[in-house]
Amino acid sequence: FKYLIKKQLSLKNRIKLFLFFSFFSHKVTKEELYIEFLSVLPHYRNKGVGQKLINACKNQAMDKKLTLYVAMDNVPALRLYKKEQFQTVKTESSRIGKFFTGIKEWEFMEWWAIE
Repeated sequence: FKYLIKKQLSLKNRIKLFLFFSFFSHKVTKEELYIEFLSVLPHYRNKGVGQKLINACKNQAMDKKLTLYVAMDNVPALRLYKKEQFQTVKTESSRIGKFFTGIKEWEFMEWWAIE
């Protein structure tokens, strides 16, 4: 992961990403597993890799819910999460997020195992 960040982002953007996650961090409860960062290299997109990563997370969740934030303009990710039965809990607008990432609108989503 560190290698990918160093390779893909300049030092300035790495610092911005670190600060973004510091300010936009979710407070995880005992009843959930939180996906903080999920990314698939462009070469491997649309090949089921993201779906396999999500399913691996689901397998770890057991009786807990999975939660995550996703940028509202990330249509492929939103499509994947909705296909995987994630539900939007709330929509947030963040000036801090806009400053650090250029993205202002975020959806907070969750998935529960169906018993």
